[in-house]
Amino acid sequence: MNKPALIALVCFCLGGILWWRSVPESGEDIIRKMKLSETQITYNGVVYEATWKPEVSEYAGDLRAVLQDHNKLAPFNTHILVLTSGSFSDPNQVAISEDGKITLQPAKNLKDEMTGNIQLLHVVPSDRLAYRKLEALKVGQKLTITGRPETDGRVTDDKGTYIQFANDGTGRTLLLLDEIKLQ
Repeated sequence: MNKPALIALVCFCLGGILWWRSVPESGEDIIRKMKLSETQITYNGVVYEATWKPEVSEYAGDLRAVLQDHNKLAPFNTHILVLTSGSFSDPNQVAISEDGKITLQPAKNLKDEMTGNIQLLHVVPSDRLAYRKLEALKVGQKLTITGRPETDGRVTDDKGTYIQFANDGTGRTLLLLDEIKLQ
C-alpha cells in the first residue's frame, strides 16, 4: 500500500472512532444503566445528588414540544417537554420551533393579557416504561404528567460540580417522572 493511501486509511479509522465516541448514548441505554434512590441518581459510576419533593405534583396542558436531551452534565435527563395552557397554547401568540425555542408573538391588542402558563419540564424517567411513554408522545396531545419535582432544581455530581435546572418561579422543573395520562 502506498504512503498516501495508508495515511488516508489511518485518518479515516481515527475519524470513525472519534465519531463513534461522540454519538450520544440512547435513552434506553441510559435508563438501563441508571439507578435511582431517594436522594441519588447513579449513572456510569457517577453519583448525582438530588432531593425530590416527597409529594407528587401534576402538570397538565397541551404538549407543544417534546425534545430528546443529550446533556453530558446530566445524562439522566432524557427529555424536555413544553406544556402550555390558556393563550400560551395559541400558536399565533406563542411560537415554539422544532428545537424548542419559544418566541412570544406581538399581541394584537396590548391591553390583552396572556392567560395560562408555559411549563418547561426536564424529565428523568423513573424506569423503562416511563421512558417508552415519553418516546411515544406526539406534539399536539393534551396530557397530564405527574412526578416528583426536584426541590431546588440543582443536581450535584460526586465531584461537587452542579447543574442548575431551575429555581422557583421560572417555569422550569426537573421532574422525576411518575405517570403520563393522555386527556
